[in-house]
Amino acid sequence: MELQQPLSNVQEEILKLYSLDLSPEELTELKTLLGKYYAMKASKEADRIWKKEQFSDDTMDQWLNAE
Repeated sequence: MELQQPLSNVQEEILKLYSLDLSPEELTELKTLLGKYYAMKASKEADRIWKKEQFSDDTMDQWLNAE
């Protein structure tokens, strides 16, 4: 007998989306929205690390010119 785990909050929300009949355009909009959301999160995390490590434009130049 396999034990079933409860659904996460994300899984529950995605299941609600399955009940919608989205047009191809709406589906593209939803994918774009999700992509932008995760890009924003990644950018914020990169900014946090950048500040924590005290990186500068010089740091980026060094990385770009490293052999």
